[in-house]
Amino acid sequence: MTEQLAIPALRSNDLAEVPFGAQRPTWALDEEASDYVIKLASVKSELSVEQQTSVGLMARFGITSTGDWLNSSHSCSLHITTNGPGAWSLWQALWRSIKSADVWLTPAQQPPIKLLICDMDSTLIPTESLDELAAHVGIGEQVARITSQAMNGELDFVEALNQRVGLLKGLDYTVVEDCVAQTEFNRGALELIQHARNSGVTTVLVSGGFTAFAEHVGRALGCERVVANELEVSNGALTGKVLEPIVTKDTKLTVLKQLCEELGILPEQCCTIGDGANDIPMLQAAGTGIAYRAKTVVLAATPFHLTHAPLNALKPMLSWS
Repeated sequence: MTEQLAIPALRSNDLAEVPFGAQRPTWALDEEASDYVIKLASVKSELSVEQQTSVGLMARFGITSTGDWLNSSHSCSLHITTNGPGAWSLWQALWRSIKSADVWLTPAQQPPIKLLICDMDSTLIPTESLDELAAHVGIGEQVARITSQAMNGELDFVEALNQRVGLLKGLDYTVVEDCVAQTEFNRGALELIQHARNSGVTTVLVSGGFTAFAEHVGRALGCERVVANELEVSNGALTGKVLEPIVTKDTKLTVLKQLCEELGILPEQCCTIGDGANDIPMLQAAGTGIAYRAKTVVLAATPFHLTHAPLNALKPMLSWS
């Protein structure tokens, strides 16, 4: 006898409780029936339980599939037919019910990605580079608290940046070089960038971090362009200042717009990935803006999350050139 999957009943106010319910894409307003795709991604290689949950919720919403699950490493997908509001409501219910995998729901026909823009700190690499420098002078926890507040949108980014860098005044630049040499990458980062490059996608790293780290990371991963802040150095030591112009959330958005114009593409053909509040404008401007291991305020800004799966899970999740 097959065990019945327990799916929590949806209360009338469940969907309203989803924190990003207001961030509704334009397709969610389309009343005509169309083809959509449920996409699941996880660190797990097998997602049968999550697939059962999805099918159970589809039945509850009266939505049918148009084929079988397509499985690949760390991800799977299922084509369905419904209208925009139905797809949006189903996605919210899936998000509430599936806690062990990332859940996306998109129109079946998506423009191929032509431009990939990634944040660096806590996105391509697992750490905040500024926090790493602060740890070398014994103020790691103090600086990390300020970083956390800035990334959650609780502090002005530029103000927080200047405050933290000011605390590093006098730090020997060799410490920066040592930290750069020890930089590691998040799982799947190299494979993602290489796949994008092999698909003819322009790859860019845009960071509110520092060029010493960003140029190293960009070279190692294969990013074609790097935009980051530069620490002022005098007599082999940090002065406690950042050289102008400072890379901010507006800079990141400007880079996206300029590159779209330069490449002759639409923002819908761009994928952006970031984790902090200063990434939100570029995440919302792109056709696919992905919140990676993100702060709550960022999760509320986009329906594309990568909380469980590694970065290389995006290979089958996105449509590439």
